[in-house]
Amino acid sequence: MILGCAIGEALALPRDRMPRRRALKIFGGTPIRFQFQPGVGVPGERTHGLLMTVQAMLESRADHRAFGKKLRRRLSWYRLSFPMRTLGRWVRPSLPAKGRVSMPKGLASDPLIRGVSISLMIQGSQHAQPWVEQSTRITVNDGRAEEACLLIAHATQLAQMMDPGEAPLSPIDAFAKLESTTEDADLQQGLERLRGCWKQGHSVARAAKTMGWEKGIPPDLRAIALIAIYAWLRHPNRFRLAVERTVLLGGECAAAASLVGGLSGTTLGKRGIPPEWLKRVSMFPHDKDWREDLINRVKDWPHGVEDIQKARSQPSLIFGQLLRNASFSLFKLIHLAIRIPSRLVPYR
Repeated sequence: MILGCAIGEALALPRDRMPRRRALKIFGGTPIRFQFQPGVGVPGERTHGLLMTVQAMLESRADHRAFGKKLRRRLSWYRLSFPMRTLGRWVRPSLPAKGRVSMPKGLASDPLIRGVSISLMIQGSQHAQPWVEQSTRITVNDGRAEEACLLIAHATQLAQMMDPGEAPLSPIDAFAKLESTTEDADLQQGLERLRGCWKQGHSVARAAKTMGWEKGIPPDLRAIALIAIYAWLRHPNRFRLAVERTVLLGGECAAAASLVGGLSGTTLGKRGIPPEWLKRVSMFPHDKDWREDLINRVKDWPHGVEDIQKARSQPSLIFGQLLRNASFSLFKLIHLAIRIPSRLVPYR
């Protein structure tokens, strides 16, 4: 799940928040390569937010109220380590859109991807609900946002039931189950429309057009959750296709692609991820040994009181994180410069 999220986000970063056609003009179509830092898959804030979520859950000692405090503290530190980008996020104007559940502006503030990790660590969506609600309220206080994050948590539970090596749950059954788990009328209607698209064999791009998102995925948490679920269920056994088709949509494609990567990685495991992407993804300063130690600690959580006490969080790599943030900011400035000509020159 962690590797899938990192690869999906790293592939989408150069095109993030760009209109679909403009992104195609600058970066081209398939095959999609790592282009944010050429030759290296460098994920953004969502992957690091996911790791912070796992760390906060380990620190919580299986108490969802303590989890909220621990996660808030970790997110606050992360934003302080990104001073210029944090300031830029908060001063950037945000125009309210009627009926939308806007993506929060703060760094590492996407609650959808955090819902994936919470759902995996806490088996059973009912038990995960208070944890997902705590996570969501830290960055956005909206009941509709909580419903979108709970929908992703339910999808993660279903992803574990779609192992191709066993008797997998069919995508059409997954759509039906997800419709029954949410109380949000807009999400139910969206899932119903997408289920119709799946029955007709529509591609991810055509499904997005049917939903009115042909120019790009809107900055709406519900839209991001819906299109990510569709891309995952449209290509349940093909990680590459699911992620690439999502990246090409433009708009909030980094948020959607990280979700698709997480869901596909949960379904297929490491063996389902293309090896050329696995070899080039870099999650510095969290190297392979650090991640494997984290996974070993997660395995002991929360099976009992003794296991909870043993499964402590990993040490924070403060200086490495600061170095990574500085390097990431530099490449972010480069990509902002790359986008300037495309804004000045009209395209057809």
